[in-house]
Amino acid sequence: MSKRPLVIGICGGIGSGKSVVRRVLGLLLGAPTYDCDTRAKELYRDPVVRAEIASLLHEDPIDQSGSLNKELLSQALHSEHLRPQLESIVHQAVKDDFARWLSKSAEPYAILESGILFSSGLYRSVDCSIEVAAEDALRSMRTRLRDRDNGATQYKSMNSLQHKEADLRSRLVDYTIYNNGSDSLIHQCERILSEINHR
Repeated sequence: MSKRPLVIGICGGIGSGKSVVRRVLGLLLGAPTYDCDTRAKELYRDPVVRAEIASLLHEDPIDQSGSLNKELLSQALHSEHLRPQLESIVHQAVKDDFARWLSKSAEPYAILESGILFSSGLYRSVDCSIEVAAEDALRSMRTRLRDRDNGATQYKSMNSLQHKEADLRSRLVDYTIYNNGSDSLIHQCERILSEINHR
């Protein structure tokens, strides 16, 4: 039986640069990477997940054009009653999907990126965690540049939803990379990988 890859979890707030660090680590290690946010959006289309969400919200999460009904999902995420139930469905689907994905890998390392690594329980699937941190103003600017129409609203909304995650992250994360543009991301990644390999 092949040994399970060592899984490195990447976390951080919106606009911190998680995806950049995931890609850098993937290149440095020659490792496959898993983006929870991207996969979650795809899993909404899974027949079982879609049916569970439709039953909860009394409306299909996929609209008539075949796109995610973002307004419906956003309203649910801001509802104290619906949010925990919706998150339970999606988080479990992502955990199961990641486990299947990981079981197919023969590489020594794998990288998982999640903005809610700790509050979702996904941290239990990783061997160590790296936070990508950046100043609020820089994170806000990056989010606005990424989505000129909705970036400012998205940043404010996501920040308000992630207080619990930020608190857990500050207490539980193993390593931190600072993405403020001053220190080289590659050098920071290399230093942390050296520490991980000597654990």
